[in-house]
Parts: sequence; C-alpha cells; structure tokens
Amino acid sequence: MRNMMVVEDESIVRMGLHYMLDWEAYDVFWKAEASNGEEAWRLLQTQSFDIVMTDIRMPVMDGIELVRRIKEHYADIQIIVISSYNDFPKVQEALRLGVVDYLHKPTMDREEIEASLQRLLERFKAKERPSDQDEWQASRQLRSSLLAAVSGGEEAGKDVQRSLERLGLHRGFRIAIFRTEPSEPSSGVAGKTGPSRFPSVESLIAGYAVHMEGSVLAARNGEELIWLTPAWSGGDLMDLDAWLGDVRRNVMNLLHVPLTCSSSGIYHGPESITQAYDEAVMGLAEQNVSSHQSVRLAKEYVDQNFQRDLSLSECARHVHVSTSYLSRLFAKEIGMNFNDYLNAKRLDHAKGLLRETNRKVHQISEDVGFLNPHYFSKLFKEYTGMTPREFRGL
Repeated sequence: MRNMMVVEDESIVRMGLHYMLDWEAYDVFWKAEASNGEEAWRLLQTQSFDIVMTDIRMPVMDGIELVRRIKEHYADIQIIVISSYNDFPKVQEALRLGVVDYLHKPTMDREEIEASLQRLLERFKAKERPSDQDEWQASRQLRSSLLAAVSGGEEAGKDVQRSLERLGLHRGFRIAIFRTEPSEPSSGVAGKTGPSRFPSVESLIAGYAVHMEGSVLAARNGEELIWLTPAWSGGDLMDLDAWLGDVRRNVMNLLHVPLTCSSSGIYHGPESITQAYDEAVMGLAEQNVSSHQSVRLAKEYVDQNFQRDLSLSECARHVHVSTSYLSRLFAKEIGMNFNDYLNAKRLDHAKGLLRETNRKVHQISEDVGFLNPHYFSKLFKEYTGMTPREFRGL
C-alpha cells in the first residue's frame, strides 16, 4: 500500500478530499496531513511517503518550494499539485519540476482526482516492472532512432527495428504529432512558446501518454512532439482523435499554449516510420489550409478590436463564415471559446497597464473593453488569482 500525505491549508478541503475517494480501494493509505509546506517538510524527514498531494499557495512555505525540496531529496515520491488559482507560471514551474498532474480546486471532482491518481500509480507500476531498466534503455534508444528515422536517416532503420520488437510495436503502431503555435507578441494569449514553455507542454502531454504501455514520446526542435503508440492501446482511430483533442484543450486551458495535432493510420515495420510521420504532417497541412486560415483572421480581428464592444457575430461577418462555424473553429483550433479568448486578450493587456501606468482600475477596465469594472475585477481574479490592486502591488 502506498503512503500518502495531503498538504493543504484549508481544513475543509482536506476533509473533502479525504471522503471524495475510497483511497484504500486504490491501495493508497491516507497517512498524514499538513497545513503548510514547512509542516509537511518536517513530516517527510521523519516518516516515509510515496505520494504527496499539495496545494500551491500556502503560508510559511508554498507548494512550489515543497515540490522543489522533495524532488531534490526524495526523488521517488510522486506529486500532484492543486490550487484555487489560475496561476499559470506556478503551474508551469511545478510541471517542469516533474509533478504528475495539476488539479484546479474549485472544479475538481471525483473523476478528475481518480484519473490523476491512476496516472500517478502507473508511474510506480512502470518503475516496478522487472525489465524496467531494459525497457527504459529501449525507449531511450527508440526516441533517438525515431527522430533519426523521421529525418530520413538510413542507419536508423536497424535501431528502430530492434526497439520496435522489444516494445512490441512490430504488431502495428501509429504516430501522432503535436506542434506548438508561436503567436505574435500582439496576440495576447500564449506569446511565443519558446524554450521556457515547451518543457511544460512536453511534461503535461507525457502525463497523458505514460499510461499507454509501449508508448514513446520524443521532442524535436523545441516545438514538436512525436508520439508513437501501439495500434491496440487506444482503441480505434476515432478514439485517438478524441484523445488528441482532449490533450490540446487541456494544454491550452492550463498553459495557454495553442497546439496543432494530427495522427497517422496504422503502420507495420520500421520502414514505415517515415511514411507514418509524413501522413501525420499531411494532416496538419490539410487542417491549416481551411480552418486555420479562418481562425487566424478572426484572432487578428480580435487583437485589433478587443478594446471596444466586440461580438462573435461581428467577427464571423468579418472573416466571411457563419457564427456557429466560427464558434466551433475556436473551440477546435484554440481550445477555448470566442469569449474566453477575447477576455484573455483584454486581461493580458490590463496586466500590462496595471504594471506600466498609474491609471485607476475602473479606467483600465474601460481601456480594455469592459464597461463594468466589478465584472472586470471578478474576471481578473479568476484569471490571475489576484485582484487588480493585488497584482499592481507585486
């Protein structure tokens, strides 16, 4: 049974977590609780734990510092972080440090906690397999040879052949591609993905892929992830498409990084690696020819007009598509609806005005397109975890 400690400064949240799930049914023992990072750190030095679930924002010592210390001194402990704030920089830092997953406190439910716990427990299972070291070496070799194969390296074929056989992928595999979409500085949502964001994206996607046995994720050029998976691990091709869509939405909602993705059909043999990759790339190109163009034009229109009253129907007329079609495209291509994108653009601009000017909050609210300053303050806190005045005081 795995020993778990829950670190949360709100006792009512600890109680809710305790009774939300039958932890022992998952072979997890709720061994200890702590109300802040310092208290948890003292317990870690005197007791043995396998799992830590910790809030990010706490008094005395916050969750990020606790995670950093755990990873430095107790690397085998698996961690899930939770927070009531949309505090994306801290979430990104936690992901870079190697936490398994992130839960949003106000919206987390039994199913979400259960899914995160399953991903965490799968990491333990992978480490405990007798052939784990050999499998790790094989996966490492496959990542290297996979990247060489999609680049057209002739010598990679033999390495891929051996790796495919050891991982069982000789029975059929698929390739999916994730690519980040660097945005212009004026876009206001993601910014340029860059090296600081890509490791967070890779870590988050790896958290979804790790539970698929034989699955391998390889990063390329700091902007592309190539995911090779057994043909039988994720159901049919429609299931894979749905899974890819979920991953894109989660990356966008959590990290504010837009992705494009596409997948191949089922292939056999190492000689088909390049062909499978090329098919996935073709899928990306086909997406970009149609829907991506409309979304790009719509985003540009929002970026130029967000400071006034702006509606989805007006934007749809500008790019010559129907309102319902543009609404679906935003959800599919960006991972958020039109109003969420518009508000994110406005709030990002408001952050700059709060830092760089002395204008009053109600004036900034009007400057970025919000006629109601109370609604602006409410959204700003949901988006950043702080009121406008608190943000300005940082």
